[in-house]
This record gives sequence, structure tokens and C-alpha cells, in this order.
Amino acid sequence: MSERTPIIVPPGSGATFGAAGSQHRLLITGKETEGRYAIALGEVSHGKGPPPHRHGFGEGFYILSGEVTFFAGNRKETLGRGGFIHIEPGVWHRFEGASREPARVLGIFAPAGFEEFLARAAPPGEAVEPQAVRALGAEYGIEFDPPAEAWQEEPNITIRRPGEGDYFAVVGDLYRFLAETGQTAGRYTLWHAVVSPGGGPPPHTHRREDEGFFVLAGEVEFLAEGRTAAAGPGTYLHLPIGSLHGFRNPRHAPAEMLIVVGPSGLEGLFRSVGVPITDPRAPIPEPAPDEIARLLRTAPRYGVEIRLPGNG
Repeated sequence: MSERTPIIVPPGSGATFGAAGSQHRLLITGKETEGRYAIALGEVSHGKGPPPHRHGFGEGFYILSGEVTFFAGNRKETLGRGGFIHIEPGVWHRFEGASREPARVLGIFAPAGFEEFLARAAPPGEAVEPQAVRALGAEYGIEFDPPAEAWQEEPNITIRRPGEGDYFAVVGDLYRFLAETGQTAGRYTLWHAVVSPGGGPPPHTHRREDEGFFVLAGEVEFLAEGRTAAAGPGTYLHLPIGSLHGFRNPRHAPAEMLIVVGPSGLEGLFRSVGVPITDPRAPIPEPAPDEIARLLRTAPRYGVEIRLPGNG
């Protein structure tokens, strides 16, 4: 067993705080990921959001519901459910809710640290003066008040609109890549997974990356260090490097998850083993024997050890 243990965050759990018309709930912090990334679940109200700013870490946002408009450099992008944006360090940006009902957003900060700023800048039930927030931001490398020309620059961002991204079928499940090594400077990889009924990988371990799962729809049964847990929508599960784990869909309908790994690189295994899919609406191909053999042969090159029944 790894020194760090798996963490399950049920729906509604986690430290909460509010800032700039938004409510946030921390799912995992840098303390649990050894600084690799932090993840927060937030609500963004219509017409509200943080002031323009930039910082020294990458930031990704996946839209769970509603719409959010992002302003980054000279780009303005409104994203709805299933859309994703990654903003690289040093890009001036802001965002605001674009739908009447508050939008729900999953935020990824890599490397971690921003969650500490948010917790100090917006403690529950307390109001912090804007000037104090700016002073606090300086401690975390966060700048406010951009020059006018900041909004004329071409930003280093990645956009995935709903349904966009490379698709791969891997041993019976479907994965849509949202952010990879090339977009995040190797800090994290994020993909959307559709797990077929009865689908999911066998128990395995990772030697290189932490891994997090956020269940979007259906139910997923996780095995983590000898224990099983059923996870429904809104559940987050964190698995540190070295954790023996696996998951399966015990229901008769597909389940959906977001999966994040940090650092990035694991996507190379999926690209090497999986089958490229051009029509994600078509039935997911059944795993072929040669695909499974290719997985077992390729996995060790990516620091993944697969534990099939009978092999320990």
C-alpha cells in the first residue's frame, strides 16, 4: 500500500467558500496530491465572476451545467455543458456566468496552491477587502489590474466544445481527451470516460501519477486498496501513486466520469492501445484479444502494473 491512502469525497462534502459571486467546494488539495494539482467544484452566477487576473499556474474548467463566458487575451468564448477550457500560466483572463441559473464548473489548478489563496481570500462567513485580496494574491504570484493591451494578445489556451476532442475505445470503454501533455506542459491530463455496462479496467497500479475520478452520470464501483465503494454522480475519488485500484460499471446503462492524472503522460498508453473512434455515437467496439494483449505488453512502459486474476 502507498504511504498516502485513497480519498473518497461524497457529494456535498469538502470545504466550502465563496468569492466574486461564486460558491466553491474543494474536492482535493495540494496536500493530498503532493502539490501536483487541486480540484474545486464551483457555482458561477449570471454576470458574476472574478476580476481580471493572471498567475503562474495552469487552470482548467469543465462545465457541468449552465454556461460560462471566458475572456482570455483577445478571445471570448462561451462554453456550455460538456465544454472545457485550459488556460496556461501568464494569460490574463476572467470569466462570468452566462446562464440565468448558476453554472456548475469543475476547476483544476496545476500545480496546486491556488486553493490556499481562495481559502484565505474568501473564508466562510467573512468579507475580505479587495485591497487585502490583491495583497494576498501577490503572495501566490497572482496579479490583478491588467494593462489595456492584455486584451489584444493571442492567449495560450485550449478549447474543447461539447463533443470535441480525440476519441479512443480502450478495452470496451470510450475516452474523449480534453487536455494532454502538449496543452498543459505536462502538468495534468484530463479525459471524459464512458464506461460500458460491466466495463472498466482490472486492478492495477500507477508508478508515475496520481489519479482522480469525478462521476458525472450512472454508478461506478471502485476497488481501492482492497475496499470497494459505489460512487454516484458528484462523487470524487482520489488515488495516490502506488494505490492498487480498479473500477467497473455494475449497472445496465453507461456511466460517465471525468478522469484526471498528474503529471500527464498516461494518455500515451491509451493512444498506443486504443482504437481511434470517428463516430462517438456508434456502439463502443468490444475489446479484441489482440487489444488486451497489446495493453498487457504496453502498460509497463507507462509505469502501469495490471493484476489479472491468477497473476498476483
